[in-house]
Amino acid sequence: MNATIYHNPNCQTSRNVLATLRERGIDARLATAYGAAIAGNAEGGK
Repeated sequence: MNATIYHNPNCQTSRNVLATLRERGIDARLATAYGAAIAGNAEGGK
């Protein structure tokens, strides 16, 4: 399963969601609030 989340590294909830996805082996594609993917974090990047 793949997921895309709008990640804010300053937000504890966002960090917790990302950690939970990674613990469960789900590849999370991170995007900024502007919709751009964050480099190095798509499909297998951690």
